[in-house]
Amino acid sequence: MWHPVFTIPTICALLALVSCNDVISSSLQNTNVDRNVDLQSQLVKINTKITAENKGSTPIKHYYIALTGEEKHHLAFIGAGIATDKDSDLTVAEATVPGQKGFHHYCIDLPAPLAPGKTVKLVVETTLSQLITPHPTHI
Repeated sequence: MWHPVFTIPTICALLALVSCNDVISSSLQNTNVDRNVDLQSQLVKINTKITAENKGSTPIKHYYIALTGEEKHHLAFIGAGIATDKDSDLTVAEATVPGQKGFHHYCIDLPAPLAPGKTVKLVVETTLSQLITPHPTHI
């Protein structure tokens, strides 16, 4: 008779597979988005201030950012924090979202679950490298 044996590496691999497929909550609504794009150097720096509100009935623990394939290819840095707390650094990790082909998602862990009816103000900073082509291209 065959008995399944789960070793620590097998369990870790299964947990990784389960945690890689995330579902984006439709209850989270962006009520204000302010994006500042800095093109003053060879790096493209994008600072996005987002106010998001939980319109659902259950707390939300994560906020997701989507990048295009080109943005992902040139991504040098991505970070997030709470707009009202300059010292807050939130965890940002790559996430796989089913049914969203052509986009690469990043999951931002909120410091505490966002209760229904409440808002959170996030700051997301991305830096893209080798995206700008200098002109003239040659002399």
